[in-house]
Amino acid sequence: MPEKYYYISSPNSKEEILTEGIKAEINNTILSETKSQLENFANLQLRIRHYSIFEISAKGLKNKLLAGNVTIVGSASVFLLRNTLIKPEFVKHLHDVKTPS
Repeated sequence: MPEKYYYISSPNSKEEILTEGIKAEINNTILSETKSQLENFANLQLRIRHYSIFEISAKGLKNKLLAGNVTIVGSASVFLLRNTLIKPEFVKHLHDVKTPS
């Protein structure tokens, strides 16, 4: 198991995530082993161009990671975490991304 995972969210949620943690959205939280793969997922699958990237310590993951069902190259590094809260002490904001449309 890697020591770190990555997560994306709307920049509007950044402060809430840093104070309250990451809460599962519709029972799943999407994480990736690599930051670049998550950026590909944001751009190609979710089609979002403005987002925040967070680093998650594996110590904060209490549930088993499931293989993500995404259809992009390298999707083996994308995982689902079910029904969970990742506490804020395990979450670090890395940076915001804004790519041209």
